[in-house]
Amino acid sequence: MGRIQYTHDIINLGVMGWDLLTIPLDGAGFVLDPPSWYIIIGLVTASWWTVEMFLNFTRGYFQKGISEMRLKKTAKAYLRSWFVPDLLLVLLDWSTHFLAELMSIFGLARGMKLLRISRMLRLLRLLRLVRVFAQLPAIPAELLGFIDKDTVQASFTVGGWVLAILFLNHIIACGWYGLGSALESVPTWVQVGKEEYMSNANEEPGPFYFYTTSLHWTLTMFTPASMEVVPENPFERIYCILTILSAIILFSSFLSSISAAVATFRRKREEQMKNSADLIRYLQENHVSLKLGSHIQTFLQKHVTQPSQVHRIHESDVPQLKQLPLFLKEELAYEVYKPVICCHSFMRNVLSIDKTF
Repeated sequence: MGRIQYTHDIINLGVMGWDLLTIPLDGAGFVLDPPSWYIIIGLVTASWWTVEMFLNFTRGYFQKGISEMRLKKTAKAYLRSWFVPDLLLVLLDWSTHFLAELMSIFGLARGMKLLRISRMLRLLRLLRLVRVFAQLPAIPAELLGFIDKDTVQASFTVGGWVLAILFLNHIIACGWYGLGSALESVPTWVQVGKEEYMSNANEEPGPFYFYTTSLHWTLTMFTPASMEVVPENPFERIYCILTILSAIILFSSFLSSISAAVATFRRKREEQMKNSADLIRYLQENHVSLKLGSHIQTFLQKHVTQPSQVHRIHESDVPQLKQLPLFLKEELAYEVYKPVICCHSFMRNVLSIDKTF
């Protein structure tokens, strides 16, 4: 993967992060009167996804271990996969951005129902994260020699799960506020919270107060904690019950995955430390020179950080291949070793004479 592709993927992550943060806020109604900088960033984001849709026509892919970069092939693959969803999402981006202007032109500036529908439609843009996170860039080969692969892998795993927990709480918090602010015929927690806040501060609470309150409520649903916000109607109580059930299932999975990643990292580190200690002890007990011992340790350290470049996997490293019957082993050996054997001039001559070889 080249530098241009890395840059493309990193920009995708940054723009997707902005969408993950702002789209739920817009859908819940936290941003009713956005500032100019917020609108500009939204237009830049929509412009990037439009340009990125055309860049995907040139995005290479791997097929049977071979990198395919021909424009005709890459464009055809993109048309068959993500082109239609991306096109619909881009159209949705631009339509939601200009919906308010269109409403004002046609005299519907006060059409709150259309505005709510527009905010709900923006949530569909989150479907784009399926493609973006499926194309996360791998660690460049140039950096593998300067970092500990196990440390980076454990950090990305734990960090990814933590971000997933925060994003899930962000979504639920926005939904909790959106539900409370949308209901008008029954008392809601938003109305009760607003009255309590005004009785203490003599002013109306802002969106930041309601967002932090919603996020606090969501965190209490995932942890054994409590707060003063409670459901005020049957719809909010159903939402609360569903949140608790989701927390029971998902939060335990998050914790077990994080614990497994940390335990795996510790086990690998302990094994590496034990192997290093045994190596040093062997070199010292056998009076190996300092120069040779340094070369050995350097080579083995590079083998740990760059195993794919030092050691190629062989048939003996795959235990499942031992279970194959003899005829499958022969066919496998034929396909694996034929390209190497046919490189010899004698075998090329034999192949040119006998085409059935």
